[in-house]
Amino acid sequence: MKHIGIVGVNPPGAALCYEEISKISLLKHDVALEISINSLPFDLYKTAMMALDWRKIADLILASIKKLALLGVEIIIIPANTVHFAIEDIKKNSPVPVLSILNTTINWCIEQNYSSVVVLGTKQTMRGELYTKILSDNAIMEVTITESLQDDVHRLIMEYIIPGNKNFDTLLNSILEAVKKIKCDAVILACTELPLVMDSNNVGKPIVDTTRLLAIEAVKYSAILTDDIDEHINTDMNLRHN
Repeated sequence: MKHIGIVGVNPPGAALCYEEISKISLLKHDVALEISINSLPFDLYKTAMMALDWRKIADLILASIKKLALLGVEIIIIPANTVHFAIEDIKKNSPVPVLSILNTTINWCIEQNYSSVVVLGTKQTMRGELYTKILSDNAIMEVTITESLQDDVHRLIMEYIIPGNKNFDTLLNSILEAVKKIKCDAVILACTELPLVMDSNNVGKPIVDTTRLLAIEAVKYSAILTDDIDEHINTDMNLRHN
């Protein structure tokens, strides 16, 4: 079993991914994985993301990876979508192998034979077209949503979910009603905090949970995921464990 290192960009996403790894590894085997987390202050990432400074983002993440490497981690995951604009730079300079949330997400979409998807995430992720090329390269159409809806999703993430402000029911319901009207095969939750408030039930269509997919891949890499657990996870992808 390999020692997993989590680079925490923001606390909710890192905590949720940690929880998912633990659930998956213990699902049918009484086995707990060794996991280490390093998380720099989110404000450092937020400032760099607002400036679209992906070099700075890479530097911040690599600083965390180097600290985790000293603890003996053998694989790195980064449960945050937006920072993956810097993933190639990160992978090139990391002393430890890094799993990409982009690859795990696109592989799932291919397995499910999705031909069109909506991407929900931060404004940088949506307007910067983080997923556009990899989706297009695999013959999957990204359905564009309005800038107004993009702004609402971004605000839900940055002003409510990450800070822990629970007074978002009106905003969330407005977003959900708008998404339900969009014609697509599935909705990619391209923000690792969105699964905290969205699932296939309230979205009204299949969701692609990037947080859980990354957790699954990390456990697979640790070589303890058996075929029957794979089957259970595949049937449960759109309905998260409570």
